[in-house]
Amino acid sequence: MAQIRVGDRVAPIMAIHLEGRVVSMEVRKHKTMLVGGTLSSTTYVTVEHAPGIPTAVYRIGDLMRLDD
Repeated sequence: MAQIRVGDRVAPIMAIHLEGRVVSMEVRKHKTMLVGGTLSSTTYVTVEHAPGIPTAVYRIGDLMRLDD
């Protein structure tokens, strides 16, 4: 799996037509423990899409890196 960094072109796996560029990355800790889940932290990525599409935040596992 390719490592995602700030500035990379990415797209959500379930909406491949929404490609954009990574603007920032942030690690967040979980505050609620669910059945079968862990309390480990998760990395969230802010993606800037094309003009007219709002900036969105995704979990890093929900994105795939696109080749330039």
